Amino acid sequence: MLRYSARRFVDLLVVLFGVSVLIFLMIRLIPGDAVQILLGANSEVTPAQIQVLRHKLGLDLPLLAQYSSWLGQTLRGHLGQSIWTGAPVTQEIFARLPITLELTVFPLLLAGLLAVPLGVFIAATHNSGTERLIRFLTIAGITTPAFWLGTLFIYLAFVLAPRWVTIGYVPFNTDPAGHLGRMALPVLALALPMLASLVRILRSSMLEVLNQDYIRTAQAKGLTRATVLYRHALRNAMVPFVTALGLQAGALFGGAIVVEQVFAIPGFGRLIVGAINERNYPLVQASILVVTAGFVLVNFIVDLLYAAIDPRVEYA
Repeated sequence: MLRYSARRFVDLLVVLFGVSVLIFLMIRLIPGDAVQILLGANSEVTPAQIQVLRHKLGLDLPLLAQYSSWLGQTLRGHLGQSIWTGAPVTQEIFARLPITLELTVFPLLLAGLLAVPLGVFIAATHNSGTERLIRFLTIAGITTPAFWLGTLFIYLAFVLAPRWVTIGYVPFNTDPAGHLGRMALPVLALALPMLASLVRILRSSMLEVLNQDYIRTAQAKGLTRATVLYRHALRNAMVPFVTALGLQAGALFGGAIVVEQVFAIPGFGRLIVGAINERNYPLVQASILVVTAGFVLVNFIVDLLYAAIDPRVEYA
C-alpha cells in the first residue's frame, strides 16, 4: 500500500506541474493588457510609468523567467497581489473559499450517504414497482439542473414559508440559525441531482455483482439477505461508485459557482467571475490553480480509496 501511495503521489506532482504550466500559458493568452486595464483611460499616464508598472508586475521579463518567478512564489505560498485592491491574492481566496467548500462538501456527504442504501435497495428490489418509481425519479433528478432546482426552492419557500429568508449569506459564528436556514436550500439543490446519478451508478454496479457466482454461493450457504448485500456484494460494487463520487466532486464545484449566483452567496465562484470580468490576472491565475489542484487532490484520494476497497488495484 505504501509503494502504491508513493507512486500515486509522484503522479500527483507531475500532474500539478503540468497544470501549472497550462494555467500560466492560458492566462497570457486572454485578450487584454493587464497594465492598460489597471491604468484605465487615464491620458496623463506616461510611457515611463507604464514601463515601471510592467516591471512591478514582472511582465517585462521573458516568458520562462515569468513562469519560474511565479512558480517559486507559488511554492512559497505567495500567489501574487490583486491588480485592483492590491491585497494578497491568498487573502481574497481564503476569505471566500470556505463558503464554496461548504456548498461542495455537505452536498457530497449528503448524496454519498443516501446513495448507498438507496442504490442497494433498488438493486435488491429489481423489477418491482418501487424500483421503477425510484428509477423514474433518478432520471428526473439527473436531467434537472441544480440552478433550476434552486430557483424552484426559492419560489416554494416564498409561497409556503414567507418568513424563511433563503437568499444571502450570514456567517455561522454570527447567526447559526440564519446561516443554516440560508444554506439548506442551496445544499439540497446541489445534492439532489448528484444523488440521482450516484444511485443509478450503484444500482447498475450492484446488479452486475449480484449475478456473480460467489454471490450465489453465499446465498446457498444460508447467509442472510442483508449480509449478502452489504458484506459481500457492496464492497465489490463500490469501485465504480467511488469513481463517480470523485468526478462528481469536481462537477459539484462548478455547480456551486452557479448556485451561488442564484442564492446571492458571496463564495469563491463569484470571486472568480468578478476576477475574469476585471482581467485581474493574478487573481484569475491563482483561483484556477486552487480549483484544479483541489480536483487533482480529490482524484488522488479516490485512487487511495481504490486500493483500500480492492487490494488488487495495488498490483495493477
